[in-house]
Amino acid sequence: MAFISPLYAFQSSVEEKGTSYFEGRLKVNHSNGGRLHMVSEMLFQGDQFRIKFVNPLFANERGFEIPEVVFNTKSLKRARINLGGSTVEYLAQQPVTENNKSDVEITDEWKDFLGYRCRKYIVTKENANFAIKETFVLWVTDEIKINNLSSFSLFSGWETYLSYAHELDDGLVLRRELLNERGKIEALVEVTEIILAEIDPIEFKIPTEAEGYQIIGSGG
Repeated sequence: MAFISPLYAFQSSVEEKGTSYFEGRLKVNHSNGGRLHMVSEMLFQGDQFRIKFVNPLFANERGFEIPEVVFNTKSLKRARINLGGSTVEYLAQQPVTENNKSDVEITDEWKDFLGYRCRKYIVTKENANFAIKETFVLWVTDEIKINNLSSFSLFSGWETYLSYAHELDDGLVLRRELLNERGKIEALVEVTEIILAEIDPIEFKIPTEAEGYQIIGSGG
């Protein structure tokens, strides 16, 4: 059973214009074709974000590691950390262009997920890798505020689904459905736990050369 806690139970220390921002953890299931293939954990504290892969099933089956990502949403510094390979790769910003913008339909359909009221968005965007148009259904709540949420749309990577459409800067995506040509769910990313708690700042520390890591790119 998922742990659900009301937002007023814990106030984040990060506030801007009277807004209290979420500090804690999200547990997320990633499924494809109806089969769970990965579980991730997303950590938030102030300007800091980290994504871990708690149970990357498909990666284990294939014998490779999925790097973790640490991201400062204010400075836009982002690092991919390969713990097994002892490497840190700093990643570049991916600016939004006309070619990768999304078409967003805001519906009047609402559902509750994990006790939070979510609105349905239908997002259509081009997949440049396969030259196809993809359709997503996003269930978005504005009851959970993520600090600097709009920054997530500036990068490509696992974390972008938090603000998958660049227009969704005011809400957190709790469920993302990728639809096939028949309108059926082909892939699903869904938050399964929302845990409000203080996070140890060490979670957002990026390893250094002095700690035996190879550094790729610049963190400046």
